[in-house]
Amino acid sequence: MSEHSLVPIALFVCITYGLRILTDAVMRYLLLRLNPSDEVVRTLLREEARARRQSALRWGLILACSSAALAILEWTGWTGAGPGPIGLVVGAIALGNLVFYALTRRTTAD
Repeated sequence: MSEHSLVPIALFVCITYGLRILTDAVMRYLLLRLNPSDEVVRTLLREEARARRQSALRWGLILACSSAALAILEWTGWTGAGPGPIGLVVGAIALGNLVFYALTRRTTAD
């Protein structure tokens, strides 16, 4: 991957993230204009904090499983982008998502 293709990808990510931040800010502004009760504001802030924690957990699990898959690839000496290495990395990502689902399902059921 050359530097020339990295710049458009980074630009796309930055624009997408900026639009998400702008949309969240507009939604919060519209909600606060409705003059909600203190309980509604507390609930909203609590749910946003919970969503941030779950997002951090999900990405932590995905990255940990992906790095374990890459370590296995390095340890076994597989090279190239054949079906085996790609399947191992994709399977590790799927495993991370399944572990996240199991953990969040168990915590929301309690």
